[in-house]
Amino acid sequence: MPISYSLDRPRQFVRTTVDGRVTVEDILGHLEAVRREQALPYAELIDADGAARPFLSATDIWRAALQVKTAQLPAPFGPRAVIVRDDAAFGLTRIFTNIVSGFFPIEAFRSREQAEEWLSGWQPRPPGVA
Repeated sequence: MPISYSLDRPRQFVRTTVDGRVTVEDILGHLEAVRREQALPYAELIDADGAARPFLSATDIWRAALQVKTAQLPAPFGPRAVIVRDDAAFGLTRIFTNIVSGFFPIEAFRSREQAEEWLSGWQPRPPGVA
């Protein structure tokens, strides 16, 4: 699977790495895995710089974003920061973030430093607090 992650439960933080070609099913599978871990409310740093071409099409991006928005999930999402430096991948990521940004806080960044700084402004939520 091209998406892997590690959890830091004390900090309520998820570190995710994308390596290789990604499908809509990979994105949804990652979401389901994080849900099973009960880590949806955690902040997540997604390093998508290793995503390989061909990237998802704009149609696939829309499909993934709409499925994320309409998923019946038991917990609110914490903030997500996505790192992507490739111009085409950055543009596609911005489409995704614009579609889902009203559902949960998410931004695309070109550097790890920018992404980490943005995430540092978010405080972990106590369990059971929306």
